[in-house]
Amino acid sequence: DLLHLTPGPGDATSGDVRPVVRRVLGIGYVAARTAMAQLPIQHTDRPRAVAAYTLDHLDTWPDDTPGLRLWSPGSLAPTAAPATPTEHLEAAVAAWLYAATAELRRPVPSSDTIRNIPAQTLHLHAATAAIHGTPPATTDAATALVAAGRHWQRATTLTRPAHAYLVAAANLYDALNQTIQTAAHLADTGPLPDQHRIERVLDHGMRGAQRLLDQSVVVATRLHHGQALFVNARQVAPAIDRLDARIKGRLVPLVRDETRLVVEVTIRAAHVNRLALQTGPHTPATLPPQRDWGVIQDRDRALTRR
Repeated sequence: DLLHLTPGPGDATSGDVRPVVRRVLGIGYVAARTAMAQLPIQHTDRPRAVAAYTLDHLDTWPDDTPGLRLWSPGSLAPTAAPATPTEHLEAAVAAWLYAATAELRRPVPSSDTIRNIPAQTLHLHAATAAIHGTPPATTDAATALVAAGRHWQRATTLTRPAHAYLVAAANLYDALNQTIQTAAHLADTGPLPDQHRIERVLDHGMRGAQRLLDQSVVVATRLHHGQALFVNARQVAPAIDRLDARIKGRLVPLVRDETRLVVEVTIRAAHVNRLALQTGPHTPATLPPQRDWGVIQDRDRALTRR
């Protein structure tokens, strides 16, 4: 009710207020979604209204986290109006790294974002291999990244990715796919146009993705200790206290033993990917990158709503 009296950032000029407001809105949204998952459907009017209100206003309060807008400054300088495929790739990589960093700094990041980061990392590896014309060196990183994405696909934090991230993730996929196709088409004709610039952009993207994987470990650990991960009761082992939720297909909190596994696969993905980066321009491409249709479809729905 207090936030309703000051619905936008223009009504609160103090920089100290904004992080608190964002955190309160985030907590309110997660609490409302949790209540909706636990309550009978006829009692969810109030939490649904709270969830809708907090979600509508969360993005109107800017994130004033120190250093966010200066994250890795100067590494890439994308053109404001990209015209060539290389410029589109550079802009897509920079936009995705920024959007993903902002997502992971939310009070409760979306599990869809955490799940998408390993998929994008694997795609960056594949694009690098295509540019260098190198065969796959190892499947360890691919296996670890795919396993991390699979475990995060089942769990949920009951929050949705921001519209900016959905657009950035879809644009990055399109740009990387175009790069791979161009490299395959010109494989027998010599280096690609802007070869060195493309290599620099992909190298920056992979190192940025590694930082995101490391940050995902911190987020996963925090969610594990806060017991803030949920799953459909039908997707976990039957238990007496979950029987009613299992029959009705409701969400239930993951217990610590179950969330510990999610943290472990996230740690392994970050560790093995770091080792892959240290070996040079190789890729775990024996598992080809798959288009993340969940993110793409969410992006399309978000664009349609707007």
